[in-house]
Amino acid sequence: MGNEFDEFLKRVVQDHADGGRDGNDFIDVLLTIERVKSAEFEIDRISIKAIILNVFVGGTETSYTLMEWAMTASTSPRVSEQTPERSLNQVYQKTILLLWC
Repeated sequence: MGNEFDEFLKRVVQDHADGGRDGNDFIDVLLTIERVKSAEFEIDRISIKAIILNVFVGGTETSYTLMEWAMTASTSPRVSEQTPERSLNQVYQKTILLLWC
């Protein structure tokens, strides 16, 4: 699975490097930093793939954790004794609080 994902990231980065797309997104910015070769900050293709992977996993993990927390909170006995509207309101308020922290 890791090799397949690595190949996928290589293709995505190469597609952006070839310039066959319109627009300028996050990957294009990373490729620009690679091309500039600034003395202050340098990255290579391996670093670009790692950054993309970190962004992807970070977003996925946050969503998963939030869903898991909301499902656990909604099934607790204390919450399930309340009316559905009140339960959802409490889960919603706590979810918003977590997002702001």
